[in-house]
Amino acid sequence: ADQSFRPVDAQGQGGEQLHWPKLQPFFLKYSFRCLTYRINSLPSQSLVKNSILSKRGASGAGELDVAYIADHCAATLLITETGLPDYCLTFIRRGVLTCSGVDSDGLFTAEKGVGLIYRGLPGTALAATSDHERVAIWIPAESVRQRLAAMLGGPVHGDVTFDPTFDLDTRGGRKVQSLVNLLMGELGPDRSFSGNSMACRSFTDLLIYAMLEGLPNSYSQRLDPRYASPIPRAESVHS
Repeated sequence: ADQSFRPVDAQGQGGEQLHWPKLQPFFLKYSFRCLTYRINSLPSQSLVKNSILSKRGASGAGELDVAYIADHCAATLLITETGLPDYCLTFIRRGVLTCSGVDSDGLFTAEKGVGLIYRGLPGTALAATSDHERVAIWIPAESVRQRLAAMLGGPVHGDVTFDPTFDLDTRGGRKVQSLVNLLMGELGPDRSFSGNSMACRSFTDLLIYAMLEGLPNSYSQRLDPRYASPIPRAESVHS
């Protein structure tokens, strides 16, 4: 599904404080109404009436919600009210994205080659430059906790905290990006993830495990096999 916002005229602003009600059947969760959109700059004089000002696309794969964003003008996405109980994994295709509100002092910048992951907490703001394009994967926090518990072999108390930005030229970054590229290529009515719940679940397992193993987070040391407790050796006792 997709939705385009067009300018009212060549001088005016269109699409201020909007959620995405037409992106059916995705982003129907009430929590997604906490995403508000604001255009920060006027369209250029060269932007003719009824030309595309901003594009939104949406799809899904099982537990995952996938968003495509392309803005002609500089724009801000603000998370309001109670926020979203999800992680958002973001990849920049054009332009620069600044994320604030992740913590009290946080101001993080992502661009091509630098990924971004953050929680959908109220007060989080994403400011994009003009001529910007990105892909965002929303992943339920409970899904991350479940996979982490499976990896640790026991219950998880508290949420996973990821470093907000990560280098896509690292081994972990490349692996996560390759999985997201696979996901984007397999969405659509005639592709592998369309209505195939088993394929979607298997892919979600791969993606979350790759994130937990490859992207720096609060459980990285416990997940590193170098720090695992050694398995006791069986010894023979002779009388």
